[in-house]
Amino acid sequence: MSSAVQNIKVLNNNPFILTALIPAFYSTVESRVNNFVLAYLVFPLVLPSQSRRFLINIRNNSSLHTLARNRKNIYGLQERVANYRKLTNACIQYSVDSELISVENDLSVSFKKNFSDDICPENSIKAAKNLGKLLGKFDIPTVYRRLGVKEL
Repeated sequence: MSSAVQNIKVLNNNPFILTALIPAFYSTVESRVNNFVLAYLVFPLVLPSQSRRFLINIRNNSSLHTLARNRKNIYGLQERVANYRKLTNACIQYSVDSELISVENDLSVSFKKNFSDDICPENSIKAAKNLGKLLGKFDIPTVYRRLGVKEL
């Protein structure tokens, strides 16, 4: 039974399917020093349906505070970040190899081009772009502090 669950996890968290979320996120975040670490928040906030629903429906006046105000959006975020770390690394590597994003020496990430999004979970591309709009307004330590993530 354990191997069946593991196989389902591998199918659902396939880096070739979910890679499109990384360039979509960075398409709305301007390149700045250390914005590489923001990638570790993409999957934990975009893939769960509760927070994805919030991200799809954001308004122009929505902010990081409105995301964090509803505790259901960020409940267990520290564990989710740890769980998605390997997947995030694989997707970033695939994005760099496919020349979708570029990572500089100062850990700044810049968007180059989009990736096919036909196989991503429904509305996840829009949620990733909206997450970039929310997080791009704040400096990186503030984002992690406000969301309660203490370590990567």
